Amino acid sequence: MKKIPIDFGNWLAGIIAGEGCFRVHMARHGEYYCCMFRLKLRDDDGDVLYEIRRRLGFGHVVPMNGWRGGNAFLAWDCESREACLKLVSVLDRFPLRAKKRRDYAVWRRAVLYWASGVRPRGGSWSKMIAYKKAIENARLYRKPRRRL
Repeated sequence: MKKIPIDFGNWLAGIIAGEGCFRVHMARHGEYYCCMFRLKLRDDDGDVLYEIRRRLGFGHVVPMNGWRGGNAFLAWDCESREACLKLVSVLDRFPLRAKKRRDYAVWRRAVLYWASGVRPRGGSWSKMIAYKKAIENARLYRKPRRRL
């Protein structure tokens, strides 16, 4: 993996905390579960995603149609085990500081499990399903404690 300058790594962690999405999802009509990360921006900010791809050297940028005729988007996606593992190594070095760090903590465990090559016996993906539910739970609104 390419060397990541500190200023870029910290900037990347910030944009991921604001706009990124960590997922564990069912693939191929329920045949298996896998991990994915997506950073989606309007296409008029698309140059940012191409720069991330160029500087990190993994993931891919894909065009997306706007919802109900809205503005088009671009997304930087990490879907392969290799790309997800590389993103884990980046975010371990440049940690998220906002609430999305909770999503990432669960997603990181899911990526490491998924990449280990462990296959469920009898087709039960209970561990990955538990990670998926834990990410959904991490996203729930939590009333902040006010500090004096």
